[in-house]
Amino acid sequence: MMHEHLLMPHPVLRPETSDYASASFEMIDFRARRIQEFLVIEATLALSCATLEHLVSDKNAKFYLIARCSNTQLRCATSPEESQIKFKIPLDDLSGRLVLTPYVIASEPIAGFTSEEHVPEIQSVGGVDIPKGSILAVAASHEVQLDRVGSIKSCIRIVSNSQVPKGTYALEAESEFITIAVDPQIHEDVQKARTHANDIFYPSIYQAAIEYAMREIEEHPDSRWAQALRKTLTERGIEIDDSLAKNAHIHAQTLLEKPLARMVEWNKRRENYD
Repeated sequence: MMHEHLLMPHPVLRPETSDYASASFEMIDFRARRIQEFLVIEATLALSCATLEHLVSDKNAKFYLIARCSNTQLRCATSPEESQIKFKIPLDDLSGRLVLTPYVIASEPIAGFTSEEHVPEIQSVGGVDIPKGSILAVAASHEVQLDRVGSIKSCIRIVSNSQVPKGTYALEAESEFITIAVDPQIHEDVQKARTHANDIFYPSIYQAAIEYAMREIEEHPDSRWAQALRKTLTERGIEIDDSLAKNAHIHAQTLLEKPLARMVEWNKRRENYD
């Protein structure tokens, strides 16, 4: 990608580019492991470019690792202080294929950016002003293949909908996901609470969503959420027959590992903390 490219009007260090001569940026020693309820990612960012290394050490640029999941639309990022990476993602948020791409991004504006490591034709252009947030380097992506279907909880999404009355929720199963629609304020509160403890949602809207899915499964046999639900039920030894809808409230508690008990335990921990 030459630096005069319209979408990237400055030199970028990346695979198969002619902006730099012998410099390189890659992710090595990559490892992805399932540990309990998480996918743990470990890797080392190997940057062989003195100019960019100085920018990182001077806090004018940062390392970033962007994770993207093909099925669940998960997007998240981590910015390690050093070249060593270790972070985890809940497995319930993942399904299909996870793509991880490392970047070096300008954390401050960089005036007159130039480098002796640029190829001669770019050096001859002179310095280029780099705005804050610009990509300076991108390495080859690594992929992690996950279960094709995934868990039922990876197929539940909570969305904001101003048409939903305040303090209530609506359920819908027409797409590839079981969708829980809530009013915008509740949606904002839910997103904040989910970062601390999902347990509080299991005996409420999550359980209701899974019960709803069991009653709707015959109407949407080819959807991803129906495939995930059948897979999860089979793994738990639950028969998929005419009694499924009738016993949906019992089976949902089984799939969510006794949500009421988890809610009580979560509340005890909170009281002890307070």
